[in-house]
This record gives sequence, C-alpha cells and structure tokens, in this order.
Amino acid sequence: MSIEIQQLRYARNLTVICPEFNFVSRIIRLSLDLICRYSAPVQTPIRNMDKNIEKETFQLEFTIKKLKKKLEDKQKELNEVTLQLNQALSENEKLKRKLSKHENPKDEYDYSWSWISKIVFTVAQANKPLRSAEIISVLRVREPDLNHKVSKEKFLSAFLNVAMQHERLIPYKLKGVRGNYYCLPDWINEESELLPEMRRKIY
Repeated sequence: MSIEIQQLRYARNLTVICPEFNFVSRIIRLSLDLICRYSAPVQTPIRNMDKNIEKETFQLEFTIKKLKKKLEDKQKELNEVTLQLNQALSENEKLKRKLSKHENPKDEYDYSWSWISKIVFTVAQANKPLRSAEIISVLRVREPDLNHKVSKEKFLSAFLNVAMQHERLIPYKLKGVRGNYYCLPDWINEESELLPEMRRKIY
C-alpha cells in the first residue's frame, strides 16, 4: 500500500509541473485521502479487541478460582457431615446390640424377678463367690434403674440380708478382704467351709 501512495504522490507532483494534468491531480488527491483514511486507523480496533479479550479472560479465570474454592469448601463440609453420620450410625448399632442383649438375654435373665432373685442369679452365673461391689457392677449393666440410686451398696444390702436369712446366699469371710463374699449354699461343705474349687477362684 505504501508503494501505491508513493506512486500517486509522484503523479501529483507531475501535475504541478504540468498544469494540464489538473483534472488528474484532483482524482489523485481524492485517492490519497481515501487510502490514508481507511488504511491507517485499522490497528486501533484490533488493539481494543485484544484488551477486551484479556479483561474477559482475567474475569473468567477469577470466577473459576472462586467456584473451585467454594467447591473445595463444600467438599470439606460434606466430608465432615459424612464422618458424623458414620459415627452416629455406629453408635446406633452399638445401642441396638445393647438393647437386644437387654431385652433378649441369652442367659435367661428375667427382668420381672425380685431383686433377691436377680442377685442370686448373678452369683450363680458368675460361678464363683462375689462381693457386693462385684454384684453391683454386673447388675448396673442389666438394670439401668440401679444407676439412679444414691447409694447402690445400701440399696442392695437390704436384699442381700433377706437372701441370707432365707439361706439363698451364704456369706463367706476371707481374711484380709473387706466385706463378705456371697456364695450359693451348694458351695459350702458340711463344716461350713467353702469348697476348695470355689476357694481357688477368689484367692
């Protein structure tokens, strides 16, 4: 395009030298104006377009980063909720197993029994002499109401006394140990001594 302009300008100079070329000179001026008008400013819109594209690209990348951050935060929340749900389900299964054992004991424990019968059954199931603290420890699992007693020892003491009065349990005193061991009558021999096999279980 620059070569054409130079040629036109050269022709215009000729018209100055030769006035008879005035008509041609006018056409040349118009051509030069048109060429300059439509050739020079073409790069400006392209530069503006590049800037707009860069701006839109930056905004798009920024939006993508924000969305990615939100997604990561939501994933963390989801992981925490999933963990809590799994823990709750695990606890629920444990409670179900405990409830099943409570309602359907394999050892034929009957919740409708009197406290005396429950105490005697506990000693029989242990198959060894038990102290009152050991009896309480077993019954607390089976009998939630026992946990609400202010003094569990005093509460059971009355029933232990009745059980001994009716010879359903026999107290046995072991030297050096505080309190009595409670035994079934079958574990005591004619000399009122604890059978050797039972004595070995508490020594």
